[in-house]
Amino acid sequence: MEELYQRFLDGEDSQVAQEDDPFWDPVEVVHLGSAHIWLQSLAYCMKYEEQVEFLNCDGLEEAVLHIHINPCSPTGQARGEEDVVTDPVDLLGKRMDFQIRLVQCLGTKWLKEDAERGVQMGYRIYDLPNTLYTKPVWKIVNPQIDETVQFTTLNASQEFLNYLQTNALIVDLWGLQEGCAELSCSRLDLMVTGEGHILVDTKKISTVMDIGQSNQIPELYLKLLKLEQETELLRNINRILREENVLLKESIERTSSSQQDEQINVL
Repeated sequence: MEELYQRFLDGEDSQVAQEDDPFWDPVEVVHLGSAHIWLQSLAYCMKYEEQVEFLNCDGLEEAVLHIHINPCSPTGQARGEEDVVTDPVDLLGKRMDFQIRLVQCLGTKWLKEDAERGVQMGYRIYDLPNTLYTKPVWKIVNPQIDETVQFTTLNASQEFLNYLQTNALIVDLWGLQEGCAELSCSRLDLMVTGEGHILVDTKKISTVMDIGQSNQIPELYLKLLKLEQETELLRNINRILREENVLLKESIERTSSSQQDEQINVL
């Protein structure tokens, strides 16, 4: 800085690249607020649709987020009421697919104050290594976001189900202004399914990867998944057989009691 000032006093050319100029203050994105969306409905395979406030650091409303979080099939079809579970343990060890859809940002004060500004949103769920960002939207007070991402856990762990029951998804709202760099993230570090959906709850996959047999990861994991699915199937069969056994015993007892009553009446 002193060198530049001295060159200026000496009448020399003091032009420097912008990034090397100590007097240049780069324009940065501004964190406007956060919205908290509880994930408990996913633990019961129920859809969620709500409008949630973005609150700033002072607890004041900055905007309102319209969001959908819906359980779905691997192909993206919405789950119905028949898929709702009464106990999250019913989902343990099973594949779960769900979509997070950011629909719209309403009444954004940042955009009301200056029509030339823009916004982006970002969020990260469970063990996702990177934050996902929406595309930037400029010069619209009530921007239509309408971005959907599908997530998959191939084998829902108890830790993941606990997370859904006790945690909220935090969506951050970022303000953009002319000259600032837009937020982005690389998806190269994310694990995806064959359908292209982002994998979460990947602890077991990571454990396999730590073995160092990267070329065998898909085969090993699929074998592990198949074994766990077969184990779960056997558990279900065993549970059904126990229930049928109880019903059969009750039926035999009722029949025996009825026969005894008939014999007494005959006598």
